[in-house]
Amino acid sequence: EDPATGETKRKSRQVFDPYRLKLEGDFSRFSAYENGGVLTQSKQPVRLSHRGFTTSARCPVPEGEMGLAFTDGAKWGRAEQLHLALLGLWAYQAAHGGALPPLRDAAAAE
Repeated sequence: EDPATGETKRKSRQVFDPYRLKLEGDFSRFSAYENGGVLTQSKQPVRLSHRGFTTSARCPVPEGEMGLAFTDGAKWGRAEQLHLALLGLWAYQAAHGGALPPLRDAAAAE
């Protein structure tokens, strides 16, 4: 906090890992580092925007993108398969008013 104005000034920093960081700014008015100290983390709000659930359920991949998140080559197409499986389960629940019964091949084929 600045004693003259009473304002809290934020310093920019680079975080390398949970134990190391580098503060950037003018620290000429401070004495040389001797030992210890307290660093207070101030969380800043982050604004995110998302598409609606019904839009994402109908079309999970936004226009202009190639596909769902690709994280592992061994799981290529897995997200798309799971999306289609969930759409099928939701359609079954809407038609029959409940979850798919376990170990019933006839219900699963429907």
